[in-house]
Amino acid sequence: MTFKDKAKEMLTERGLSEDEAEAVIEKVVAAPETAAMQGRWDSHIEGYPPQVVNVLWVTVKTHALEYIEATCPLAWFKPMFEESANVQ
Repeated sequence: MTFKDKAKEMLTERGLSEDEAEAVIEKVVAAPETAAMQGRWDSHIEGYPPQVVNVLWVTVKTHALEYIEATCPLAWFKPMFEESANVQ
């Protein structure tokens, strides 16, 4: 499983459709704060400590919430991306 695959899985597990998850991932990949991930998005996560995925989730979750607020602010799954939601 790659970092993109894991991000998509985590987003869809929390209610986003696959298309919505892909839109969020596009924004995350292009975001300046993920510049260190360039060239690693298609790398397999198995070679990295699990903390890398947890740190990445913070950024993915932030962009997902921005996407939700812009496109479907009353979505039932919005609370899954808010600060009080667990990382795991």
